[in-house]
Amino acid sequence: MILVCGSAGDGVTRFFCKRLQIMGAQNRLFDLSRYATAHRITQCRSDRGSGSISWPGDSIRTSELTGAFVRDLSRWSDQKDSASDPALAVALHAEKSLGLESFLAELDCVVVNRVASNWSNHSKPYQTLVIRDGIFEIPRTLITNNAQDARRFYEETGGQIIHKSSSGHSFGTRLVGLDDLCSLLSTRDTPVQLQERVAGTDIRVHVVREQIFATRIRSQAIDYRRAEHDEIRLEAIELPMSIAAECVRITAQFGLLFSGVDLRETVDGRYYCFEVNPVPDFAFYEERTGQQISVALRDLLTGN
Repeated sequence: MILVCGSAGDGVTRFFCKRLQIMGAQNRLFDLSRYATAHRITQCRSDRGSGSISWPGDSIRTSELTGAFVRDLSRWSDQKDSASDPALAVALHAEKSLGLESFLAELDCVVVNRVASNWSNHSKPYQTLVIRDGIFEIPRTLITNNAQDARRFYEETGGQIIHKSSSGHSFGTRLVGLDDLCSLLSTRDTPVQLQERVAGTDIRVHVVREQIFATRIRSQAIDYRRAEHDEIRLEAIELPMSIAAECVRITAQFGLLFSGVDLRETVDGRYYCFEVNPVPDFAFYEERTGQQISVALRDLLTGN
């Protein structure tokens, strides 16, 4: 039995559940948007196999699970805590979140991915430090709240500057001019992450343990994830063996069984790595390329 942990309102969660049903794989959706009201969990810390998950009129024991697929827990709650006291509402939400994380940590089965393995995504600078120890190149990067340093970086890169999030909460990437840069730094005290724009073709690599699904993305947009879908062309490709092996290596180094590695290939054959996503929205790529990512995940979660 595969447990899919995610909100029913999440497109990737719905897509994976549907694919599992088509493949005839036993699965149950643990709708996190209904936790901890309609959906409830119990776990005995002294016995990892003695927990249960219950729905109205039904329940399963954790010992029945061969694997659990976990979506992004930072976005799971579609409901607000009903406490009138704001401080109490915050405390209730924290209690629910910690309970859920503890429950998932104690599951005695394959978990894709365990909560502890997702922490690297909360700091893109940390990810960069790990990635640069391998064969991938990384863009020139500056994290600063100093306008003079930002201006110098802008001039050194010929004005080809990308502004992007340094945390796990992405707001996309965008090309910024000097005026935008000065305005950005004048209205905030916290540092911003700036990167030199690297010309080339985007490649998304989904890693399922040691299986590789690489997709070349052709788009004129700075951030293809925010472009109109009819402006994007996706193509399944084969990567050089060394590049594929490096994607597997860094995925394992971050403690992940499943990842989305964002690369860019330059015209002279160099590969830059931007990040390793522990909760990739793989449905977008599978639907458009026919890659069997869901099959690989099913096999991993059922022990095949």
